[in-house]
Amino acid sequence: MPDNHTSQPPSCELRFVDGSSDSFLNALAEIPAGQAKCRVWLVPSASDPTLAEEILKHAPPGFSLRVAPPDTTTPFSLPDDFSPDIALLLENNPEILSLQLINFVDVPGILVIAPLTSHHWSKRPLYLISIPKSGTHLLYELANAFGYWQGINCVHEAQPAHWYCIEYSNSHTVAKDFFVDTVRRQAFGNRHHPFMRAPALFIYRNPLDVLVSEANYYHLPGKTSFAAYLDKRSFTERLEVLLGNDWLLGSLRERIGGFIPWLHFANVAALSFEELIGNHGGGDDELQAMAIWSLQLKLHIPGRPSDYTRKLFNRDSATFNEGRIGSFAEKIPARTLARFFGLPQDFMHELGYSRPPGMFRGLLNRVLRHVAPRLLARREIAKTPAFIAELRKRPLTCSGDVFNETPITLETDYLGYNIIRLRGRFLGVPQKLGPIDLAERFDSLPDKIISENTEGWVKFRIMQRLNR
Repeated sequence: MPDNHTSQPPSCELRFVDGSSDSFLNALAEIPAGQAKCRVWLVPSASDPTLAEEILKHAPPGFSLRVAPPDTTTPFSLPDDFSPDIALLLENNPEILSLQLINFVDVPGILVIAPLTSHHWSKRPLYLISIPKSGTHLLYELANAFGYWQGINCVHEAQPAHWYCIEYSNSHTVAKDFFVDTVRRQAFGNRHHPFMRAPALFIYRNPLDVLVSEANYYHLPGKTSFAAYLDKRSFTERLEVLLGNDWLLGSLRERIGGFIPWLHFANVAALSFEELIGNHGGGDDELQAMAIWSLQLKLHIPGRPSDYTRKLFNRDSATFNEGRIGSFAEKIPARTLARFFGLPQDFMHELGYSRPPGMFRGLLNRVLRHVAPRLLARREIAKTPAFIAELRKRPLTCSGDVFNETPITLETDYLGYNIIRLRGRFLGVPQKLGPIDLAERFDSLPDKIISENTEGWVKFRIMQRLNR
């Protein structure tokens, strides 16, 4: 398995300024005397080259500035002969800036100063997705630590600086449920859903540890609607039921596999439980800091990783049991492990917890499955997923509001009104008005049409109007 560590310490920092030359110069001037970092990597703005000229001309003494090559809109490498302490990113185009920021994911000890744009965390909502028992509350704690408010259920329009579940108040959104089943029920094929235009975080975990956590939790009274289905069974019996082909709960592979598509969406930043848990849960604090630094760069969140790591691992969580990596090794009996290795292992490969089978290894593994399943687990199951370094470096990109100019009917005949979304507004259009070109007349709508920021406010105004 590849080594997911680098030499990057948890001392990186991200700061945001208003984007003017004065704001960048003030940021440099605020570095205390005696602590000033001298080497500055200056990345010019493609839209305003004069900004770099101003900073070069008026930079405080004690700083050695080097200007980056003109084309830094795509992933770039720092020069071999220049190891910067500070990076000044002057680009105010949010898409380009986001691509530039991710270049510093593995640069040790860097201070990055960038303009505050529409991609700043405070300007966009965030969606959270989690496999059940994979660290859901750890993910919630992280979003709260970053500063997001708990929006949870996105009933109407998603608000900036709030985190939400994609559907309802449950972050355990199976991809097929949202992209297939929900599409059948929603207007316009659900293409107007704000998830498509917002960043999301997806947490996953070693499926064997998920299995142990399920068996420790699902049978407890009041914890699940199906607790009575499991509460008369022993721990080992619960493991067996949850592992494979149960009439009610299906197999572990099916439950985990429903979430794997989230790994492949460009607006979803995937991170593993093993990265995020830190030393408290048998993980690694450096790996945790690296994961959080990556998310800071992707979500434009200021500060140092250490500002957030100390706020994680909440033992008071309602669903906390043990929260440790690799507990399956001592909790799952050899017989159950043998059954696990009898399942197709594609879901383990997809998540990076085991290697793709080779012909010789596959033959050896079939033998070990029957005679030494614990040895097989030690050989094949990775402590940390193979792809985390790759996922850390993957840029986060969201689609634009491509249907902003298209009137989308959300509901018909609500108390005699049609509810329509257009250009980020929600309109209550009286049906008695008859056909009307809303796009053409958007800037001069008739007084009888109600226009609000959310669907809920439109409905409130309709009821208010009818009760006059």
